[in-house]
Amino acid sequence: MLKRHFIILKGYRSGCGSANDAQVPLLKLPEVHMDIERLKQKTQKLREAIEDLEKSDHVVEKLRIEIEPLMKLAESGMIPVKLQWRDIPGRYLFTEESLQEYSLLEHAFAEFRIELTGGETPLLRKLKKEMGEG
Repeated sequence: MLKRHFIILKGYRSGCGSANDAQVPLLKLPEVHMDIERLKQKTQKLREAIEDLEKSDHVVEKLRIEIEPLMKLAESGMIPVKLQWRDIPGRYLFTEESLQEYSLLEHAFAEFRIELTGGETPLLRKLKKEMGEG
C-alpha cells in the first residue's frame, strides 16, 4: 500500500502573486523490511567462507575488513530495511583483485548482498529452481 506524504514549500507563490505555504503531495514507496533471520544465516555463511580463506589470501582479509561493520550489524539484527547495491562494500575485490577464483566465497557474498537488498525476487527464485539451487 502506498502512503501519501506531503512536503511544505515555504513562500510558494500562487498564481495571484501572494506568498503562501503550499503542500505538495509525494508518493512514498513501501519500505521492504528484512528477513532478519535469513540475513543472519547468510552473514554466517559469508563469515565462514571468509574465515576459511583469509589466512591464505590477504585480499580475503581485505574483504573482511571492508564488510565487517556491515556483517556485525546484520548479525545483531540492526539492519531493518533494505540497502542499495552501491552501499555494500567489497564487490570490486572480486573483479579487480581476483577473488572470483573462490566460488564458495563469491556465492556467499552474492547471497549476503541479495539479502541486504531485500531478498530474492520471484524471478531469481524461479531461476534458482530451474538451475537446481532452490
